[in-house]
This record gives sequence, C-alpha cells and structure tokens, in this order.
Amino acid sequence: MRLHFLSLWALSVAATCQAQTLEQQTCNVDRMYADHNMAAADVALGFVAELRDASSTGTGCGEVGYEYVMLWEAARWTVNQLNSNNYVNGVKFGLRGYDTCGSAHRAIASMNHFYQQFSASSMYCNQTSSKLNLGVVGTMSSTTTKPIAALSTNFPTSVISPLAVSPQLSDKSEYPYFLRTRFSAVDQIKTMLSTMVTLKWERIIIIYTDNDYGRDYYNEFIKLSQNNQVCVVAAISVPGSPNLPAYMERLKAVGTLDVTAAAFFGVHSAATMMLSAIENLNNSAQNLQFMLTSLNLGLPITVNRARGLLVVLPSYTEVTEFYDYWTASIDANNPPPENPWYKDWFMRTFQCRLQGVNYEPYVRYSDCDPKSPAQKRAATNTRIPYLDTTVKAVLTYAKALKTAHQQTCGNQPGLCLGLRQMTAEQFHNNYLKVVDFDLNEFGITSLNGKRVKYDITGDFYMAGHDIFNANNQPIGGAFTFKKVGDFMDGKLNLNTSLMYFYNDPRTAPLPSIPTSPCPPSGCKNCLVPREMVHFNYKPGDIVLAGLFDLHSQGSEVLTCGSLKAVHALNAAAFTFAVERVKQQFSILPGVNLGSLIIDLCDNAETGRILLNDLLAGRTIVADVHGTVVDPNLIYTVVGELDSTEAMSMATMLGYFSRPYIESSATSVELSNKDKYEMFSRAVPSDYHQMMAIVLLLKKMNWNYVQVVHSPNAYGRTGYKTIRDEGAKRSICVATSQEIGKDGTLATIVRNLNEKPEARIVIAIVDSYDYRTMLQALKDQNLVGRFILIGTETWGKRMSIVSGLQSAAEGSITLDIDGPNIQDFRTWLDGKNPSDMTIARDMPFLVEWYQYAYSCYLDAQNKGVYTNQCNPNLPLTQATKYEESAYTPFMITATYAAARAIDATLRVYCGDANRNYNGICWQFRSNRMVPVNIQDYLENSTFNLDAFPFKMVDGEGKASYSIYSYSGGLYTKIGTYLTERSELSMPQNPASLPAGFTSVCSGSCSECVYLVQTEPFWSIPFKDLNLGVNFAAHDPGSEPFLCSGIRLTNGFQSYLAVKYAIEQVNNKLAPVGLNNVSLGAFMLDHCNSPARAYGMPAALYSGIFDTMFEGAPNLNTIRGWLTDNNLVTAEMKDFFSDFNLPVISTMGSANKFLNDEEYPTFARTFQGDSTIASALAVFIQSMGFRYVSFVYSDDEDGRTGLETFKDIAVKEGICIIKAIQMGNMTDDALVADLVALPSHVVVTYIGQGDMDKLLTARGKNSVADGLLIISPEPYPMLLYRHGLAAKNVLSLRMKTNVLEKYQKSLTDITDFSQSIMREYYMALFKCNLPGEYRYSTSCGPLQKLTSSPIFYQDNYILPIINAVYSFVQAAHHTLREQCGDNYNGMCARFYTDVDTNSILYDKLKTIGFSDDSRSTFSFIGQEGNTRREIALFDGAKMRTFADFTGATIEGVNVNTFKT
Repeated sequence: MRLHFLSLWALSVAATCQAQTLEQQTCNVDRMYADHNMAAADVALGFVAELRDASSTGTGCGEVGYEYVMLWEAARWTVNQLNSNNYVNGVKFGLRGYDTCGSAHRAIASMNHFYQQFSASSMYCNQTSSKLNLGVVGTMSSTTTKPIAALSTNFPTSVISPLAVSPQLSDKSEYPYFLRTRFSAVDQIKTMLSTMVTLKWERIIIIYTDNDYGRDYYNEFIKLSQNNQVCVVAAISVPGSPNLPAYMERLKAVGTLDVTAAAFFGVHSAATMMLSAIENLNNSAQNLQFMLTSLNLGLPITVNRARGLLVVLPSYTEVTEFYDYWTASIDANNPPPENPWYKDWFMRTFQCRLQGVNYEPYVRYSDCDPKSPAQKRAATNTRIPYLDTTVKAVLTYAKALKTAHQQTCGNQPGLCLGLRQMTAEQFHNNYLKVVDFDLNEFGITSLNGKRVKYDITGDFYMAGHDIFNANNQPIGGAFTFKKVGDFMDGKLNLNTSLMYFYNDPRTAPLPSIPTSPCPPSGCKNCLVPREMVHFNYKPGDIVLAGLFDLHSQGSEVLTCGSLKAVHALNAAAFTFAVERVKQQFSILPGVNLGSLIIDLCDNAETGRILLNDLLAGRTIVADVHGTVVDPNLIYTVVGELDSTEAMSMATMLGYFSRPYIESSATSVELSNKDKYEMFSRAVPSDYHQMMAIVLLLKKMNWNYVQVVHSPNAYGRTGYKTIRDEGAKRSICVATSQEIGKDGTLATIVRNLNEKPEARIVIAIVDSYDYRTMLQALKDQNLVGRFILIGTETWGKRMSIVSGLQSAAEGSITLDIDGPNIQDFRTWLDGKNPSDMTIARDMPFLVEWYQYAYSCYLDAQNKGVYTNQCNPNLPLTQATKYEESAYTPFMITATYAAARAIDATLRVYCGDANRNYNGICWQFRSNRMVPVNIQDYLENSTFNLDAFPFKMVDGEGKASYSIYSYSGGLYTKIGTYLTERSELSMPQNPASLPAGFTSVCSGSCSECVYLVQTEPFWSIPFKDLNLGVNFAAHDPGSEPFLCSGIRLTNGFQSYLAVKYAIEQVNNKLAPVGLNNVSLGAFMLDHCNSPARAYGMPAALYSGIFDTMFEGAPNLNTIRGWLTDNNLVTAEMKDFFSDFNLPVISTMGSANKFLNDEEYPTFARTFQGDSTIASALAVFIQSMGFRYVSFVYSDDEDGRTGLETFKDIAVKEGICIIKAIQMGNMTDDALVADLVALPSHVVVTYIGQGDMDKLLTARGKNSVADGLLIISPEPYPMLLYRHGLAAKNVLSLRMKTNVLEKYQKSLTDITDFSQSIMREYYMALFKCNLPGEYRYSTSCGPLQKLTSSPIFYQDNYILPIINAVYSFVQAAHHTLREQCGDNYNGMCARFYTDVDTNSILYDKLKTIGFSDDSRSTFSFIGQEGNTRREIALFDGAKMRTFADFTGATIEGVNVNTFKT
C-alpha cells in the first residue's frame, strides 16, 4: 500500500486532552504519553521508551527508570536545538513520548495511537489536529523494539532505536524500516570473547535472562565462541523479571561447575539481582569472576560480588551541553510539563518527596531539600552509553528531512506540496537510511567531529566498546568503575595492569588475574550451536549458490533430520548443471564457475538469517571441509524450495540485490514484482496449473467440487485461484478444507460426505499427503464415490499409488512438461559413492545412495541398514530412486543463471564483438551488474535437447500434461499450453464410475459467493471518475446471482461509456477538460434489486476495499450513470445522502422528476409521459380510436399502463382491454387479442415477455393482422422472429448510425477480459480458447459488428450524451472553483462541500453538438434526444414516421380493424 506523506503520515495530535476527569487521569496521572511543542509543530517524531520499569506484579508500571527519563529529556532538548536554529527552513519539530513500562503490548499500543488511521481503537485519548509524522525514536530494548519494528512495515514508517541490540533486527527482509544508532550485540560479544582469550578464560559458564535480551546474547555468544577457543560448559537462564528467591533457586548449583569465570546477559536490574543471589548462596560460587553486558556505572556499588567484575559497554560521547542543562536548568518542584516523569526521577534518585506528591512509594519519604547543580551532577550517571545515540537518532531524522526539503522545496520555507506528497518509502529509502553527515553543523560542541552513517543492514556504521573494571585502586579508594581497555575496528586494546580481581569475600585484591583454563587434555563437552545450515563450497571466480532442503528438520530446533531423496536428486542436478553449462553453451570463457550448496534442513527462517549475515559480511562461514565462503563472489542464487520458504528468501536476497531463480516454487504470490523484484522462476506459477484444472472442470461440466489443500502458500494460493477462476466460469467450490486446521486427512476425507454431490475433489497437497488420502478413501469405503484431481506434486509417480491402485482408479493428475534429462542420469550413474573426491564434492551422495539401495557403505557406520552396498551399481536403477517433475527445471534454472551472467559479462568486459576472456574490473565494481543479470535472467530463452525453454518477465512457460490413472497406468488425455492459457483435451478421463457427475441439484446456498466474482470493472481511475451501474447480465436464480450476458440494452452500454470516455481523454469529443483525465467505476446490477442497492452500499461502506483490490477513491466519483428504472430507484438514497448528480440513460419513470425525492436527477432522453404522448398522438393520427394494452408484471409495466391511460383519455383513445402477461398462457393471450374488435395492441413489456408474445403470435395463423406498438425497439428479437414480428411498430432514438462509435467496436481486438470474452462468444455463438459454452470453436477473431445478430442498442446515444453532459458540467464547475484557465484539478474541487451542487446546476445548462449531429441540451431534467417510429415488415426495420409530425407513409391503414 502506497500512501502519500500527507495521508499516511497524518498524525492526530493535541497538546492536551479534553478537560474531563477520566481523560485527565488517563493522559496525565498515568503518564502514558506526553507532548513537546506539538501545538506549534509542522512535523512530529514519536519517542517510545521504557520510562518506567515493569510492575513487580507483572502488570502495570513500576518505578521510573533512572536513565530512560534522561533520554526523553535529551530528545526534547535536541528538538529545542533544532527549532531554535531553524535547522529546516520554516519547519518546526514536535515530539510525542510514550512510556511502555517494558511491555511489548504497550509498545504496540503506542504505535497504534501514534498512527491512529491504521488502528480501530486506542488505549489513549482521542486527538484532533494533524501533523506530518517523520517516524519513531525507540524503543530501548529488543523485546519492545522487535514488535514495533515489525509493525512499522505495515504502515510503513521508520523506526530508529538508540539501544536495541538484537542481531535479528539487522535482517532487512523482516525489518526493512528499522535503523539503530548503536551496534548489535555481535560486536559487544566479540569484545567479550577477545577479552576472555587474553585473560585465559577458556572455560566459562553463561547466565542469561529468559527474555529476548538474554536469549539473543546467549545464542550469538554460543555461535561466535566456536571460533574464539572459549568453551561454554553450562548455560543457566534466570527469569527476565528480577526476583531474589527465583534467582537463588536457579543458581544454587553454579558452584559445582569447576569454573572461575562467568558471563551474564541481562539488563542492570537483573545483573544486580544475579550478583545478590550469588552472594546470598554463600557457596563455592563466590569464586566466580563476572563479565557483564549492562550496568549503570553511575550508581554506587552496593553488592560485594560486583567488586572486580568486568563490564563491556558501547563506546559513547558525553554530551556535556545536555548534562549542564539537566543539572542546572530544571526546577524539581516545577519541572517542564512536557516531562511528567522528571519528578519521579528526582524523588527516586534522592529518596525524598517533592511538594504536593501523594502517591506511592514517595508519599512515605521525607520532604526533599533543594539540590544544587553540583549535587544533581554527582547523582547523575554521565556515562550513559545511549544518551548520545538518542541525540543522534533525532538528528538523523532532522538531517534526512533537511535534505529532502532542499531537494524538493528549494528555498521555499515550510512544507511544500512535493514534500507532503512524498511517500514514507521514499523518505526512508531515499533520505533517511542513506544519511552520511558530520555533527558539526548542529552547534553541539561535544559532538563535533562525530559522524552518523548506517550500513546496509541499518546498523550504525562503526562499532566500538569500552571495558570497565570495578576496583578500589589505588588501595583504599572507593570502588568505582575504571576503564581498562577498548575494542575498536576489530582490535582489542587491554591494559591488564589496571585490572583487579578480588578474593572470595571480596575484601582484598588477588595477586594475579584469575584464569579459567582448559585441562591438559583440552576442553570437552562444550556447548555448541545446534547445526543451522550445512554448506558445501566449491570456489570459483563466480559462484552460483544453491538453496536446498536436503534433510528434514530435526527433532530439536535448528537441527537436521533424515535425508529427503528427491531434494538430493535436485542438488545433484544443480552440481551437474554447474559442471556442464560452460561446455553445453560455450559460455564463460576464462571464468571458473564455482558453487555453494546450502542445506537449509526445512528451516528457511534460520537459513535466511544466516545467509543474511553472510551476505552482509557479519559472519564468516566455512563449509564442511573448512573452506571459507567469499560472499562477494555469489552473483546469483538458484533454489528448489517450496513457495513459503522462497518468499522468505526472495525478500532477503532482494535486499542484497542478488538475482534469485527458483526451480519449484510456484505460488502465485511470487509473481508480485513490486514485492519480489529480483525473483524469477524456471516454471510457471500455480495459476496456470490451477487454470488447467478449472478448464478441465468446465469441459467436463463438473461445476460443484470440493478442495483439500496444504496449510502453506502453495495450498492456500492454489485454492484461491481455483475458487476465483472457477467462479468466473460458474464453478462452485462447495467446501474447502485445510490440513491441520480442519483436522487430519482421515477426518477431512470423512467430511467429504457432507457434500455428496460434489464428487470431484481437488487436492492441492504435498506428494506424501496423496497416499494418506487414498488410504482414507479405501478405509472408509469411499472408493468410487469421490474422484481425486491431483497437481504436479502427484504427477505420474508410481510410489503414490503403489498398493492403493483401486482407490486411485479414475484419478486425474497433472505433470509439468520438461526437457529430457538422460544426460544427467548417465552422469549420475557415473558417480561412485565410495570415491572420496566425489564424497567430498557431493557429501549428500553417500547418504542418498545408502537410502536408495537400503544398504551401508561403511561397516563402521551401518546405521539402520544390514546389507553392504555395491558402490558400482548405478544409482538410477535403485528401487527407491525416483525423479521429480521439477528436477529438469533445476538444470534449466542453473543454465539460465549462468547464461545471464555470461550475457552481462559480454556487456561489461566484451570487445566490439562482445567477446571477452575472464572477468574485468568493470564487472566487479559496477553496482548495476545484479540488475543486468536479472534483466537477462527473467527473459531467458534457449533450446535444451529439443526442448524450448522460455521465460517471460521472470515466469517459466512450460506446459502441463494431464493424465488419467486407470488399470495401473497413467494415460495422457490432454495438454494445457501455458503460454496461450489453452486446454487441449481430445479424450475424456478413463474409468469414471457410470453416470458420474459433480453438480448440485439443489439451491446450493454455499455458492452465493459467485456473485462476488468480478462485481465491477473499470476504465482506469483518474483525477475525475464516473460511477456506472448498468445491467450487463440478466438476473440469476438467487438474489445476488447473474445469468447470461445481455445482448440488448446490456453490455453494449458499457462499451458506449468506454467509447465516450476515450473520446474525452483523447480530445476528440465535443466537450473536454483542461489537463484532467476521466475514468469510470462500473458495476453490473444484473437487473437484480439486491445487487442494484447492495453493491453501491458495499462501495460506500468500505466493504469493497476489504473484499476487492482496485476500488477507487470515492472523493473522485462526482456523478453516477444508471440505466433503467430499477437501479435508479434503488440508488435513490445514495444520490440524496451524498448529493451526487445522477444521469439516467433509460430510467423513464415519471416519479424521478419529483425534486424532493430525486433532487439530483437528470436523464438524457424524454421519459414516460413524453413517450406515452408520442404513442397516443401517433395512434390518433392513424385514426385508431380503440386499442388493447398488454403489460409486464413489473413496475415498468404497471407504471406504463397508468401513464398511457391518463394520456389516452386526453387524446380520445379508448383502451378496450388491458391484459397482464402471465395471467393466462401466451397462446390464450394472443387468441384473446385476435378476438377483440381492435387489432391495435399497445405493449409495455420487457424483452423476455416480447419474446413470448411473438412466439405465440407466430403459432396463430390469424394473428399476423395484429399491429403491435411498443415504446421499446427490440431489433435483435424482431429479426430472429422474422414474419412472426411483422407489423411491429416501435419508438427508437433518432440517431442514424453512430459511425465513430461503431468504428470503436470494430477496433476492439483484446478479448482477454472475461466479460469481453463472454460478449464475443454470445454474439458469434462459439467458444474462445479455454471456454466450453457452445458447440463450436470461434476460429480467427472477427469484428464485433460483423456478427449477424449485432445491432446498435437503442440507448447508445443517450449514454454517450450522459458522459459528455457530465464532462461539460464538470468543466464549468472547475472553471468556477479553480479559475477560468484551470490546468488540472485543484484542491477546492475535492474539498468544497458545494462541488456536487454546483456540478448539478451546471448540468442543466449544458449544450453541445452530439454524435448524431444534433444539438443536445436539457429541458428541465430531461434531454432533448429525438425519437422516430420504426416499422418491422418481417424482413427489416425502416423509419415509418417521426412522432413530431412527419408524413406517414408505407402503411395501408385500412388493413387494420378499428
């Protein structure tokens, strides 16, 4: 979702809450948030921090934090510096601070409050005014930062944390809008490990808090300890909320571990509690020397166990100007109201009570004495390592805004329109994350010379840590923390002579630094990180990385389980392709192509994190043989992952601009190029195989089916495609069941019986699930009751049906068509698993070979096997050897990747003939190389053993074969051609049960969702839009359902709207707009009252936005077109409630002229009264005094009767009988008409009733003497009935032939849109590719107007004139609101509440020369479009008369009885 700066970053804020008691308590007493300079601000920053500790009870808030209150004040102070110096020209900064009390829930609530437009409710007070929001500073812990950093991707908005250290936050695929002004835990841990190695602390224990902070440090420490000769012999977790008894219980066995060194990972309060617990245990744990990652160095050392400990803290800059302000400028009794937490800080620091304070715990303290600046300074920790990072975070936003302002607004002060229209993504990506500046320009002397910059992962560009030791040296001094070293740029500087450690009671220093060495035999039983990812690396000048799930996930987290044979096959195919590609295509001269095989063990999340660290250069990775992987040589990644894993990888790899091609991930979601820009695949998306299934269902007339799918992206998106595309073809999914969510497969199969008529079951599952389903069908005696349709995961695999042939009988499966891989099989059979070189290059081969032959190769490692292998047997002949349909595409994907790299090398390194030899520096150094590789990759085309491999826009175009399983064999019965989306199926499936159907014989209420399929379509939305609610289809059997497409007064109406809008936008219409484009949002009400009202209601209530993509901005729809009486009446409330002009093109009822009921109504033709008058005048001029009257049983028919009766009385015409259609049989009605003394019949009937009347007339030999007069022409109907329709007179619009309109129809050649296809097929009664509605195929496309049943609809001209009238009225409105010489839309048009009223008033004054070359205008609320009377003589229609008094000719009046 891309929203502009103003709409997205509109922040509702107010300086104070309303003066109501409850609100005052919520906002002020609870102090959940506070504002600074918000009333005067142009832009706002959020500040989210743990200003108070969590409550000891686990809920609510505890006492104020010593340091974090200072951070809030530092942020306020920095904002004041910016505003006083007018840092951004004419722009004032504001700040809103939130207190999370250490709660992730409160952190999320703070974000939702800060961005109320994205939150349905808020735990805080409502706000009223608007600001421009830049982003958030915070939070101060990983526990609260992770959820808000994740939430920020939904808005989106930027988050900069001064303190959160979790390494996971460096993952830009998870946290793309997160930055931090300090370093991740990795550098701090490296500092600790280097220090431990220097001190010879070779064996240690780890104590960590059981929360995000502690776990992140622990996991990272274990990983890094492997390369630093530090052995962790034990790890003990303690509660994240400090509690002395709980800590003592957890730590009671620490003294038995025979080590003298320990590392603790936890925040200050947990660290002091841990030291107290150790001290209270009074056991051998007193020998332990500690190294900590967090401690407030400004607080006195009160626990003896703290003496001698080491603390590793981030290097920092003391911002002396702020500390001077903090200690000298704030009155404790009257602090700034913008900092409601300051008093608590003061009282907690000095253990006293300030005036007027009457709440716990301070009410129990004695009154505070005034404190001098010196006393405050002494009590203030000026060594906070994240105060300067807080200032830097605020200044980062300021610098980014200043740069954006200079580039967008120039010298214009304040927020210019360009800045307001900038999206959040643009601000973050183009300005914020790329800042690189010195702090000299801000006037804060202590920060001069410091630099702010972020690396590619959003971490601060430079890391550094200081090491402190708590000692009392020189002897007898007070215990304080003294700096003894630092770790800068990967180098440890440690002065051990300044370090002191202490004896057991911590009363005297030890004579030397205590060590914790390994025994002479070496350290054993060390904790090691669980294996996350296995690498196998073959170095080269350029490296292709391959992502595989060679093993299943192990029983424990981050471990690997058993081999997955098919995935080993794909890894072998990758190795084969890397070896062969140069020879196969004569490419990459002078280039050694290497490979990296990565086994993710079904744990893509962990693999993604590690690969993220590898590509970012934060982790050095060696393969199983110790070869170090160079990430800079990895130019492309090839994968064989499932869709869910591939999405995760594609997001991460896209961030590093690494082209990524998949051989098997087929989810439709991966086609989203906005989200997965660097992703391609060698295979088609699931959309195509699901379309193959849908077309198969359509061909077989199976329109009532069930779906079973996997609980992953493959299953869910596949089901969605079946449902959506099936609905377009009237195929109903009676039920869908997801494995797990809806039970086991056995339960799901049992549930199929709940819809016994839905006998086709589409299974979108993994291969192993099919056997389970077949077994369940067999066990539950349902064989033959249901037929399965399986996807390519079933294909032609015999292993799926083995032993279950009877249950599988009649099943239909799909398999993807790929190239022949015999060369690969031959290559694979030549690999001897006992060859040590092969075992080194392909370590998975040994395990795979043993599995395939159920044997062992090494007698010392037999595993579960009892027979020894013969390594000379070819692998492809093994009993368990089985190929995947996607294995050939692993080869083609690898070939495509190598060819794309070769094509790019020819661009950068080639001579005039694009020849090169080896890699040039231009290729290595140009940042566009990955983009160039991707461009070549996603449009790869080559032949492989006569197989034409092709990709278009990153999607493979392989076709699918369709198989029927019968008698133990798979028989091919059809092909789906992906590139043309066509199904060719010359034979039906075999072995279906006799009389097999899959249709619903009842009402099928579960199929009502079909109405939601394509409920609208659009002419691309523009600056100004028209709403259109016409009937393209006839009503269906249910209130919301539609049936066949309307060829009269139906879809042609939409084409007329399309034509008129294109004429306007192309400056070819008689009216126009100045640099304003027109679009339309078109609904299909299908002549159903429920749809006529329900769909506009869904649009204006916002339901459309949640159900469908592509609904327009309602503020741009400034008028509606309706066709008939039904929809005009049903939409009455919308027109009046929203004051929207409505122009009807067929709604003729007199009631619409009632200004009170329809105050914004107009129509572009003359209504019922004028029509009735015309008919009466015509009848009288013919000398007919007596007529009969036939009308439909609907509102139009009954209203027509009443209107005509009134006019007939005035004109002296007698209605001798009025007959309602349906009150008798059609034949009896015609016989009744023939028997009447007058054979002149006036009809007010719809097209369906006219069809019935003419059919009955044709069967009555004496009924040809009837003269039928109709206010509506039905040319298509008349021509179809021929002589049975002779002597039918009707009123039609006097338009002649609208040449330009008809030419627009002949120019239509694109019938890809489903409704266009439907209209074409209805006109020519044939099937377009993939359709099965008619008995014949269409052949070459023809022009719409060449159809023998095409006739220009009667109301085309009124529809075109309706569009032109709206445009001219909008033009005059824009001139009034935006100026006579307006150029484009102005804000006033959108914001002025009178716009619609002005537009409607202008509508009634318009005038122009229309397409019939007549002058069109409104007379009151009705257009002056002329009509004529046409006579059908049994062969053709011809103009008979003009109702305004033209000469009557061609009819012998005496032939009619009167």
